[in-house]
Amino acid sequence: MKGKCFIDTNLLVYAISTDADKANKIELLFRESFDFLISTQVVNEFINTCHRKNLLPVNDIRSVVEDFLSFFELAIIQESTILLALNLKEQYNFSWYDGLIVATALENDCTHLFSEDMQHGLLVEKRLAIHNPFVP
Repeated sequence: MKGKCFIDTNLLVYAISTDADKANKIELLFRESFDFLISTQVVNEFINTCHRKNLLPVNDIRSVVEDFLSFFELAIIQESTILLALNLKEQYNFSWYDGLIVATALENDCTHLFSEDMQHGLLVEKRLAIHNPFVP
């Protein structure tokens, strides 16, 4: 598998998880030679999840986010992203936030999107494959 890969929020949460199996699987994925991308949405969802579920203290959240931002390319959500997400939501029946993630991946020329929450194997717009890294 080659190309740009978008990483969904749930995988970042598993990267810091106490679930050793999932954390190890995510670590192995991040060691593969992809160009990885996250969005401002993913960063904000990660921070919110850490606060809401009390996963890390604020200083640790800051440190982890800084690490993520140095490792991943960061995509900014634009007006065009929002409009594309609305179309994708309608066409593929995505939730709003999943549609926004898919739109961001498409606009940034990703060929793969890794997520535990979306349909494994779905090919969106004939160019973005969705993969659940926990499916054998």
